[in-house]
Amino acid sequence: MNHEFTEHHTLTSWSCHQCTLKFDSSEEFRQHMRDGHTGTFLEHQLDSIVAFSKSIEHRCDFGVQCPLCKLPLKGLAETDAKHIGTHLEEIALFVLQSLSDISKGDEGLDEGNVLGTQGALIF
Repeated sequence: MNHEFTEHHTLTSWSCHQCTLKFDSSEEFRQHMRDGHTGTFLEHQLDSIVAFSKSIEHRCDFGVQCPLCKLPLKGLAETDAKHIGTHLEEIALFVLQSLSDISKGDEGLDEGNVLGTQGALIF
């Protein structure tokens, strides 16, 4: 769940410290530095300048919906993780019940045939 908030609820940008312009991608920023600030740095310094100019802003999107039930999420990582975790538990229980029903419904099918040697489901 941490991945959800660190990767999908962030705004990444690159700010030019010489002219205060802001860019949505590192490539746009690199091009700006090459075109707009020629002679103020050496090419081998550009990777460091790009890294130094990167900023990540964590957002709390109160308009974000749960991808499973479409109810609005609160924008609090722990609360939203519990909400989505409940759905994941429900899905897991549904799958386990379905596997149980399959093995009961087909007498020739035992658990070894439903689960692969590594425990992976075979369809």
